[in-house]
Amino acid sequence: MTIDPPQPRSAGPGQPAVVDLQQDSRGALWIATDGGGLYRRDPISGYFTVYRHDPNNPRSLSHDHCENCVSMRMAPSGSPPLAAG
Repeated sequence: MTIDPPQPRSAGPGQPAVVDLQQDSRGALWIATDGGGLYRRDPISGYFTVYRHDPNNPRSLSHDHCENCVSMRMAPSGSPPLAAG
C-alpha cells in the first residue's frame, strides 16, 4: 500500500501488527492492529484517521488491541459502518 500524500494525519499503522483489514460499503479501508488501535483510510483523500483508547473519553475504543473488523451493512447515517473487536 502506498500512502500519498505522506504523513497527512497518520502514515498508517507503523509498529503494531496488523491483524485484520476490511473495506466498508463506502470504500474506506479499516485496519485493526494489535496494540495500535484502529485505522481508517479515507477512499477519497487517502488520509488515515486513527482511533485509539482514551481513558478520558468513554466513547473511545475500550483498548488498543483490535482483533478484527466487521463490516455492517445497515449502519445509521453518519456512523461508521463497521464494528471492531
